Amino acid sequence: MKALQLTIPGTLRGIEWKETPTPVIGDYDVLVRIHATSLNYRDYAFITGRYPLVKPLPVILGSDAAGMVERVGKLVTRFAPGDRVVSLLRQRWQGGKFDAFKASQQLGATVDGVFSEYYAFHEQSIAKAPTTLTMEEAATITTAGLTAFRVLTQSGVQPGDTVLIQGTGSVSLYALQLSQHIGLRTIVTTGRQENEEFLKQLGAHHVINYKEHPEWSKPVLDITQGRGVDLVMDVAGGSSVQQSIHAAAVGGHIALIGFLDDTRTSIDLVSVIRRNITLQAYTTGSREDLEQFVKFLEIYPVRPFIAGVYTDYATAFAMFENNKTPGKIIVKHG
Repeated sequence: MKALQLTIPGTLRGIEWKETPTPVIGDYDVLVRIHATSLNYRDYAFITGRYPLVKPLPVILGSDAAGMVERVGKLVTRFAPGDRVVSLLRQRWQGGKFDAFKASQQLGATVDGVFSEYYAFHEQSIAKAPTTLTMEEAATITTAGLTAFRVLTQSGVQPGDTVLIQGTGSVSLYALQLSQHIGLRTIVTTGRQENEEFLKQLGAHHVINYKEHPEWSKPVLDITQGRGVDLVMDVAGGSSVQQSIHAAAVGGHIALIGFLDDTRTSIDLVSVIRRNITLQAYTTGSREDLEQFVKFLEIYPVRPFIAGVYTDYATAFAMFENNKTPGKIIVKHG
């Protein structure tokens, strides 16, 4: 089979679609033919060297995939050939509280990822795909979609609360769409004027251009009559974290999701402590979380925005690097 290998970090020239051995399945494994994958910032960060790999090079990249089961091990009970399935980023996190063991096996980082023609999964480390989505759409749910779903359902916000969502990345767009079905009011920030109307059409109650308002917490407070928001989904990191703190209500919750701006930050602890603000980091989620999200998608008509579908990874990552259009970048196999 062929797979996308990273051999030299630091540049897109360090990735290559090359022949590798087809996986051999064990008694509890399922062999999945990968039909579609989606690109995430973590994949790009591994390539560019911004996010350190654990597995020695070369490594097969890839966090998210949707495919069809071709063969199953003789003791497999959860799946059968022909089932449509999606991958799970943290292969050992089937449920329960996150811990070091469950964090130890990450696709495309500590073990080879899913940017390949086939992948052998343990039957406990995948989930059935939503019947409401195409393979290309299903490939977007396991990192971006699941992260947004987990934050919105596990951070304590209730219908009628207000959430601030940063930007038009894939997690943010999912959060905006999911918020409507949960009954949350939404404020979205963007640095591009051309995205403002798009976000309003997608359901944002308010949109703030952070380039026009570098201290964007001030218009947030104006919109909320000085109260602040119940939840901030901070995907930027860096200096944005302090703005998130200023924008949060007393007793508010800040979900730390990404580091698009910077991996380091400096915050005023007094502003956190006096107002009893919770800062919590979020990763994707467990298989149980993913299965709950799939059930949600079976009921509510949420479809991901796809910016482009490609047949080769070099072109797809080049488009990802340009970052001009909101939505997921997909690679379709076959």
